[in-house]
Amino acid sequence: MRQVQPIFTTSCAFPACHSAPAVQKGLDLTTAASAYASLVNVPSAECPTTFRVDPRLPDSSYIIFKLAGTGPCFHGSQMPLGGVLPAADIATIRQWILEGARNN
Repeated sequence: MRQVQPIFTTSCAFPACHSAPAVQKGLDLTTAASAYASLVNVPSAECPTTFRVDPRLPDSSYIIFKLAGTGPCFHGSQMPLGGVLPAADIATIRQWILEGARNN
């Protein structure tokens, strides 16, 4: 988590997005603890048969679909709204998932 939380903080955890007061889709990315609890082994609100983060399986994780703007069961808009994460940030998130999405 320590590698990915800075990405969430700068790109996703804004009021009316994935932070208080209006956390969208129940995905709170405000802190490492809330992000982990909202992501890992949690079904996606838009595709309940798919986990937001499926440890060790980035290509089956809904967060990767949302960041890429495509994939099985992709719905809605590419995230983050109004922009695209740098490839290096997406690679960091993919690697974290590949390594088991540890709560560290």
